[in-house]
Amino acid sequence: MLPRSPRVVVFGALIVGAVALAAAPRGGAQDVAPPGPGAWRGWSSDELRARMPVPPGARLTRYPGRDGWVGVRASGGGFDAWCLARLGRFEDGDELEAVARRHAGLPAESWKLLDQGRGHGAWTWYRTFQGSNEKIAVLAVTGHGPRGSYVFLLVTAPDRVRPEAAAIGRWHDALEPF
Repeated sequence: MLPRSPRVVVFGALIVGAVALAAAPRGGAQDVAPPGPGAWRGWSSDELRARMPVPPGARLTRYPGRDGWVGVRASGGGFDAWCLARLGRFEDGDELEAVARRHAGLPAESWKLLDQGRGHGAWTWYRTFQGSNEKIAVLAVTGHGPRGSYVFLLVTAPDRVRPEAAAIGRWHDALEPF
């Protein structure tokens, strides 16, 4: 599990500010509080060696992957939560960030590093990013667990971030490779 990051707590304010600028002329899992009716539930995969909360009523879809990446997408409650793993390979930070941006569909200029650390729970190291445009807001966590490389993404509409900031923060804190 990741430590509580003050930067993730203010993620909502960052996204709302970034969207306002873009609109102006000239971006083990436990149950967590809901982003609407129902509670998020824990999801775990022995195949991916990872845990994350998934939104209420989420539909899980296996991501067959490419270049050795496999994963799952949980869609529900206005959120898409992704867990991508590349077991047996420890990619560098730039490669993990590129995978996250590619899946989010955001260019590098709309991406910002929020937090990073080493040695928390099963994480060897991790980085937390946020990205946004007028249509989507993304929180991404990349890093190494004991068995490989991981990319977790949470995607939603920018106007949902502020009201759901507490649930988004708890999603972040509960991510865990094992």
